[in-house]
Parts: sequence; C-alpha cells; structure tokens
Amino acid sequence: MRVFCDGDDQDFYRRNHLFSLKQNTTKPLLCYILDPSSAKLEKNVLTGTLVHHKAECEDAKLRMTSEFYDCGVVSLVIEEPSEKRFRTAPYAVNKETLAPAIDIAFSKSEKAVKIVHKMKMEDTMFEGYKTEGECSYVINLRPFYIEGYYNKNLVLTVNQRQLLNYDFHKSFEELLAKARDSAELSLLLSGWEQFSHGCTIACPKGPQSIALDVTFHGLSKCYGLPERYRRFQLESTKRNGKTQPYRLYNLDIFTDKHVNQSLYGTVPFVIASDPEKEFAGAFLWLNASDTYVDFEVVETDSKLHFISETGTLECFAYLGGTALDLTTAHGKVTGTTPMPQLFALGYHQSRWEAFAQEDVENSSRMFEETDIPCDCLWLDIDHTDSKKYFTWDHRLFPKPLEMIQKLKDDGRHLVVIADPHLKADPEYPVYSEALKQGMFISCLDRLVYKDKGR
Repeated sequence: MRVFCDGDDQDFYRRNHLFSLKQNTTKPLLCYILDPSSAKLEKNVLTGTLVHHKAECEDAKLRMTSEFYDCGVVSLVIEEPSEKRFRTAPYAVNKETLAPAIDIAFSKSEKAVKIVHKMKMEDTMFEGYKTEGECSYVINLRPFYIEGYYNKNLVLTVNQRQLLNYDFHKSFEELLAKARDSAELSLLLSGWEQFSHGCTIACPKGPQSIALDVTFHGLSKCYGLPERYRRFQLESTKRNGKTQPYRLYNLDIFTDKHVNQSLYGTVPFVIASDPEKEFAGAFLWLNASDTYVDFEVVETDSKLHFISETGTLECFAYLGGTALDLTTAHGKVTGTTPMPQLFALGYHQSRWEAFAQEDVENSSRMFEETDIPCDCLWLDIDHTDSKKYFTWDHRLFPKPLEMIQKLKDDGRHLVVIADPHLKADPEYPVYSEALKQGMFISCLDRLVYKDKGR
C-alpha cells in the first residue's frame, strides 16, 4: 500500500473494481437474494437473510437489518452472522435525534417487500421550515436491491448493479482449496499482505473488503465526499481510459497532484440534487477504513460504487424534496455541529513556521496598529520542547503566561497544536503515562507502532 495511490495498487479495490467491470452489462449476474421467508418487520425494523445464488456459496449467508425513520432516512446494515467486525454507527449516529417512522404500511409478495410511511420534519434552525412527503421502499428479493421513492418518484436504488460484495472470513487453507486457477489464487492471497512505507503488513484474517453500489435516478449532479482539492460537484472517475477513484483516507499533504485523494478529513456523504426536480436523494457510507469511490454519470443517472478495505457494511439512504430536506435529515442522523465560541468565527492567523514569543506579540501589535480584526493566533509544533506536545520551548517562549495575558488584554485568543502522535521519549511524562496505560496503537506482535520516519 502506498500513501498516494489511484486504487490499482490496493488489492481490495482492484478485486472489487474488476468485479464491477464484469457486472457492467445490460444483465448483471445475479449475486444475492433475500430469503422471502426471513423478511420480517417489527415496528420500524426490517430483518432478513441474504443468500448467495451460487450453490458452492451456500454457506455465504449475510444478516440484513434496515431501520426506517420519520425524516425520510433508511439505514442498512449487512454483516456476517458468525464474524464480528468493527462498526462505525455506534460512534457516529445520534440515536437521540432519530425518530422511528410510524404508521408503516408493510406488504410482501413473491417478488418484493414494500414499505410505505410518511416523512415529516420540522427544524427550529430555519424559521418556518416544515416538510412532509411520502417515502416508499421496494426491496426486491431476487436479485436483492432496494428502490427508494419520494412522492412516487424513483430517487435511488441501492445495489442496482449487483455490486454488493462481502469478503467472508476464510482460512488460508480454504482459499488454497477453492481457487480455480493460479491467477485467482494470486489475487486472493494478495489480501493477506499489504505494503506501506517499505514495510510488509500482515493481514491475519485475509481479505475483508466490502462494497456496494448506489444509483440516483434523473439526478446527474452529485456533491460531497469532502475534503478534496477539487470542486464540490463530483466528476467522473473515468479519465483517458483509466479509472481514478476518489479515495477516503486522511492525509496531511501539500500537493495538488493527487486531486482525488482526500485531505485532512473525509466525509463519505453524497447529495444528489437538482433545483428543477421535485425530489432529491443522499447516501452516507459509514466506514472508517481505507475507502475508494468510483463515480460516473450515465445519461441522467449518477452511479457510485463504494469499496472499503474492511469493517461492517453500514450505510444510510436519504429521500426528500430538496437539498435542505437532506441536510436537515443528515443532522438528525449524525447530530448537528455544536454552537462554537464567538471568537472561533473570526479571523485566525495560522502559519506553519517557527514563531517565537516576540513574533507573536509583534503580530498582535501590528493587527492593532493596522486595525485588522483578528480574534486568534495559532502556534504549530515548533513552539514545543523538542516536539513534545503540552510543553514550551523556553528559548523561544521565555514567558508564555505573560504572552498569553497580553493577547487576552488585546481581546485575542491563542491556540497551540496537539496532534495525536507523541514523541517516543521515556523521559517525556505524557508518553510514559500513555505507554503505561496501553493507549497507543500496537502492531500484530503487540509492540507499540512507531513511525520510522519520525
């Protein structure tokens, strides 16, 4: 694995992308079916069992759980019953603001399950904002896919292209026995090792990738997947005969060459909206592992393919009439941003350079003299003693408390950086205490992971 890569260097992306090319036909191969006898609705929760259509994959069963909410949102969780993987939702979803859908109409036939409920939302942040609509979902049984309708308009389909993939936990010996040829074996076994910064990283559970596709119908403009070095509207990842997917993998980078690579943060959220349409849709892919997203527009439909290295398959689909409906509903799913302190909304002076106490005080004075409003000054890692967070380099900052008081007298605040990595120095109390409490990321040998470049 390389820090900068377009996907082909990552075995889990390559396998799922090749599978998508095989499925990119007018009649994609049947993959999973929803066992009709297993589909049951209790209150606002639909459960069922997904079964792979191939006879040799009879043991490949997945548990499906969908919850329907009154804000026009449905969640989808697909997991292997016998293998527990990391779930993101317990840490990212705000259950206190999500209200279950009520008065649900449920029907089941030989071909599909249908669920209809009213969507109703009000929000005090926008004076007079109130919306209502009808949300209906058709869960097709064979093959398995989910269609979402808003006021009888088809908005989105989950798994329309049958790209749902779930790498089941298998032993090394099982893969050796089931591989049909040497090429397939080589591709499968590549998931047992990854390469990063010149190091070989063992993956003891082997390939664990998950993937799913979503299609927005009649909505050719999609926005989201921040932070990126490009425009907010998504552009096709197919360029010059090559696919360059969006990558959701946080990095501290200083280049615009890898335009589809995420920056400091990643938000796997996409909105499909057109002001001329009476419907809109959104999709949230909840996964904290390395993730790639293929995107293209076919005629007027937007097609996305989410591929993650590991974890439980968790996502949310949103239905509404406008982009405002979707963002309001998203606030109910993940919670809204807390009201910041007033000074945080003003101008902040932040530069990565070796500031000294004199420089800070001079900067504050110059802002006063030039009458430029500035609420806050920032200090990067160079203010510390040998790059140890929560310390001061007293050669550069002989009297930090006096400096802070002067800034306070001028009505300004000071922010000092504190990144989530500590200098490995046994004489550094913060490091030694964290080591004693077992708070660091460890390798397979249970030794603390150390960046060799630092």
